This record gives sequence, C-alpha cells and structure tokens, in this order.
Amino acid sequence: MIIAAWCALLVPGQSASRPADAAVRWPVRPAYSRLLPDKISILEPIDAESSDEARTGLQSDAEVLIYAGGKLDSLEAASGRSRWARPQPLEQMPTFIAARPHRLVFATLHSVFALNRTTGAEVWRVGDEPDADPQRDPEALPQWARFAACGDRIFCASDHNQVIAIDLRNGQVLWRARTDEGVTHVAAGGRHVCCALGGTMRGRLLVFRADSGKRVRAIDQPDRPTIVNLTLASSDAIHVTTTTAWRRFKIDADRRTIDVPIDGACWYIKGLADASDRLLVCSRDGLRRILLTGERDTEMILACRPPATAQPWGMLRDGTLYISTGPRFSAYDPHAERLLWTRERTKTSASQPVFTRDTILFIQPHDNPDSGTSTRFHISGLLRTTGEPVAIAERPPLITPELASFGGLYVRRNALLILDDNLLIGYVGREERPTRASATSRPAAPARAQSTNDP
Repeated sequence: MIIAAWCALLVPGQSASRPADAAVRWPVRPAYSRLLPDKISILEPIDAESSDEARTGLQSDAEVLIYAGGKLDSLEAASGRSRWARPQPLEQMPTFIAARPHRLVFATLHSVFALNRTTGAEVWRVGDEPDADPQRDPEALPQWARFAACGDRIFCASDHNQVIAIDLRNGQVLWRARTDEGVTHVAAGGRHVCCALGGTMRGRLLVFRADSGKRVRAIDQPDRPTIVNLTLASSDAIHVTTTTAWRRFKIDADRRTIDVPIDGACWYIKGLADASDRLLVCSRDGLRRILLTGERDTEMILACRPPATAQPWGMLRDGTLYISTGPRFSAYDPHAERLLWTRERTKTSASQPVFTRDTILFIQPHDNPDSGTSTRFHISGLLRTTGEPVAIAERPPLITPELASFGGLYVRRNALLILDDNLLIGYVGREERPTRASATSRPAAPARAQSTNDP
C-alpha cells in the first residue's frame, strides 16, 4: 500500500531547526551486504501485525528469519551470518505461525512443524508432505491454510473441513473438530476458538471450546457477508468486520448485539474510565467516532476536505491510532479522545512505515521521487509521541545505496535491514540517550498548531 511522508505541523514552543535524537541511530553506510542465489523473503509471525507484544518482541530479537532459494534460515541481524549449521530445505515458503523463547512454529501446505530456535533442528511435526509416501494420493492429504496462536496452543483449519488444536510445546494434537464447510478465518482468545466459513455457508460462525474442541454455538448471518476480519475479545465477544458492516456477537447470546454500517477501515475501542464502547471508522471523508451505546452518536474527528481520492490508511499501535486522512498523517489517542499531533503530506513513500519503540520510520524515493523510478531511497523518522522529525542517522540524511528492486524495510534490535531482491543490506546502529521528547511519555494535547515544511 502506498502511503505518504509528511511535513510538520509544529506545536508552539517546539523548534524545527534541530531534530530530536532517536533511541537508536544508524551509520550512513551499511555494515554488511549478503548476496543469496535467489530472492529473499523475511518471515514474521502472523500475530506480529495485530499484537503489540509480539511485534515488540520481534524487533528486540537479534535474529532475522529468511526464506531464499528453497531454504529457511536464521541470520544474525548484526552481521548477516547464518546462526544455524544447516538451513531447513523447503520447497515453498512457509507460514510463520508463532515465535516462543525456544520454539519457532511454521506451516507448509500439508504440515505444521516446530524448530529449535537456537539450532534450527526439527522438534516436532504434525502432518505429512506428499513426498513422504509416494504411494499416497496427494489430494487425500489435508491442506492447512488458516491459523491462530494463543498461549501454548495453535489452532489450524484445513480444506478437509476440520480444525485441530496443537500443543506448541510438544506437537501433541489435543483435539479435532469438524466444520460444515471450508474455513476462511480462525480467531482464538480466552476460552474459545471461532471459525468463519466460506462456500455455501459463507459468513457462518462456529464457536468451539479452546480446551476440548466441543462446539458451543453456530451463528448464521442471513446476508452471507464477505468477512475481512475476525477477532475474539477477552469478554467472549466475537468482532466481525465485513465489506459493509462491523458486527459484535456475544457467544452466550442468541442474537448479534451490535450491527454498524461502515464504509472503510475500522477499530473497536473500549473506554477505560467510563466503560463506553467506540468504533473508529476511517473512510474517504475522514476519521469519525461512533459510540456503540445510547443513541449511537457519530462525530467526525479528522475531516478530509476535499474527500480523499484513495482509501485512507491507519494503524493502531500501543493504544495510539496513527492514521492518514487525505493530506494529513495524525496520531490520535482513542481513550482520551484527543488529537496528539498532525503532519501534512508532501511526498509519496515506497512502503508502509515501520514502527519502532520510539520512532516511525519512512522510506521514500531520493533521486527522482516524482517519476517512481528511483534507485536510491531516503529513510527518515518521526518521534511517535510528538511527531517531531527525529535524527535516525549519525550524520543525516540516511540514503540507501542504489537498489535494483526495493523489497522492504525491517528492524531487529539495533539493525536496520533492507531487502533488494536477492541482497540483504544491514545497517547496525548504537543506542542513544534521547535528548528531547521522551519516547515513553505521552505529550500534552497540542494547542493551535502552525504549519511549516520539513527542513
């Protein structure tokens, strides 16, 4: 998804003359480049995008998992050297399900397996690959395509209309349960596992006990919606986002409790002080808040004037919503219901921003940003708490070498990693003590802001 880099709307009293210092600053030249015989993919667990805890743990790791040339390998982020004596040969890139202190769990089309995190040796495997038994019909083997991880259990759904629970520690299959059709989504949380069905029963929800696999409830949605997101809340509520609505079901209730039409991305927020429920919906008109109690009051928080030509983009990180609405990129506190800071768009970015502990990293074309044919890229940063430009390089600016095909920006501990087709480029930084704007404190609500361009 193409997003934007931004110029500042400054809080009075803050200066644009000198950027703040990041917790980690990188040198302007790479520490290493590692060339592999085939295109490189960096693997991240499926919960890294939705879980702040998983994402923070991933970025603090000193390792990076890659798949290239039919092999799965673990590299030292600070040097690019292999950590495992022998990479795992795999015909296809696996799905990275979960990372634990001593285990890494993956899935291929036909099996789920765990590797020792230190050595890369296989610890357990559930299922068989087709080449394990040449006499067996490959179509008779289940294909695993939907996964969820919760604690020490992982839940997997197959095209054989079955969901299973596996003990992550030893690979024991704890239970198996039948579904009525193929599964499109799996969500796990608290005491239950929920599956959304496709095919002739599109939109149907099946709820199972997480400990036993006993079916608790089946929920039919008469309009047979196309589901785009499914989550389970700790209160045993099912949250369903379709292409046109957001819905909440209580597992122990006969009917859906809330049904809200939406026309964009949305986030469910439960209030801390007043226990009120809010839905934040980002559409082409801007960001609006919908109260899910009482009269369903609606309030526009950030308006796009004129409306955005493309669907706005947003991401919830550590309780703060970072969102692009038309020409603006803003940070919004949904619990305190206040805008923290706003910056206006100036240039397009080559990828989604990367959120570190204290900084938002953007990468944008450097040589010819308007043509989209740049071979070098400029990496810049904003402080998450204030939106101030932040010095991420020892001697700014941080410009990449010429790249044949930019493939992504990643952070692991003090390493900044860039993919360039079959080349892995690593910048290794050092810790800095921030001189301004603590990364852990939340700023006061800004007064009227004044606009300026980035220096």
